[in-house]
Amino acid sequence: MVRNINKQMLQDRNAEVQSAANAVERTVAKSKKNAYKNDHWDLVDRAEKDVNFMANVREEELPTELKGKSKEEIKKAVAQKSAERDKIQKEIEELSKKRQDFIDAEMKKRGGADADDIGKAIEKSILELGKKNGYSS
Repeated sequence: MVRNINKQMLQDRNAEVQSAANAVERTVAKSKKNAYKNDHWDLVDRAEKDVNFMANVREEELPTELKGKSKEEIKKAVAQKSAERDKIQKEIEELSKKRQDFIDAEMKKRGGADADDIGKAIEKSILELGKKNGYSS
């Protein structure tokens, strides 16, 4: 489980290194409950997928902070983490919408030939990535 968390954190850092926009898009994608599941290693996702999991969970499958706890304490902790996750996912969804509304408004303001489009955005990202990797245009 720790290995999977570390892999996820590494990919989060990789997204940040590429660009802030890339990190934001990764965060938004990860916040979508129906699109991003880790039930093979994430306790909250696993408990949501399998209603019998909590009754049958083995001690070695638990994170350190839940080892030695009663089944009831574990259920309560997982329910609390699930509620926290739901709240954060909703916040990310709201902020993502506000971000997109802002981008759309800015694009509308610019209008005409100066308007940014996907091609220009890709070109800009490639040029920025090239500069970060030591290339010049």
